[in-house]
Amino acid sequence: MEPIIGNPAGAEAADGLIVDTTTQTFARDVIEASREVPVIVDFWAPWCGPCKQLTPVLENAVKAARGAVKLVKMNIDE
Repeated sequence: MEPIIGNPAGAEAADGLIVDTTTQTFARDVIEASREVPVIVDFWAPWCGPCKQLTPVLENAVKAARGAVKLVKMNIDE
């Protein structure tokens, strides 16, 4: 299933600083990664209007930080 929000190509361009996570990979993507760099977790849903507005803002901020912070996005409906 393709993400409803965000830009997968843009996520790849951010060299792993923006990733989608699941309950199976959350510990690795958030807990373990936070030992190296601060991690922002974006819990979102496809039906959430404010989520659709906030995600691009978060992605742009993380890209602008150039590795100082990581963004992990989790679809709460999956």
